[in-house]
Amino acid sequence: MNSKSRKRRNVPVLSGGKDSAALAVYLTREKPIPDPEYVFPDTGHELPETS
Repeated sequence: MNSKSRKRRNVPVLSGGKDSAALAVYLTREKPIPDPEYVFPDTGHELPETS
């Protein structure tokens, strides 16, 4: 597969905090990106509220 035939993936990484929530809202409302694949990397050290 060459670079011209690859589908571009949009993968915003979110931490689960208020800034990540604001980023998700901003991207949805102000700068929509096609087919976002939001990712939450669970490190095991998050506050209970994020799970």
